[in-house]
Amino acid sequence: KDTLEIKILPKEEVFVPSLFTPNNDNNNDVFLVHAECIADINVKVFDRAGNLVYEATTVEQATKIGWDGNHNGKPQPNG
Repeated sequence: KDTLEIKILPKEEVFVPSLFTPNNDNNNDVFLVHAECIADINVKVFDRAGNLVYEATTVEQATKIGWDGNHNGKPQPNG
């Protein structure tokens, strides 16, 4: 009896940009994680002082909604 085994590996690709420009010019205004075929994600962004300024705990938050660069209603400084 001949047998054939096939393994299908899901394609998981994640790209996290190292910068964005939330200056309302409609070009890279929102920080978004670009990902395919992932079920869970947790993204945290900290300022230079180590304070948490953004967190996404769902795939939709991280890949579709994103972060506009504000924390507590205030634009965060560059860097």
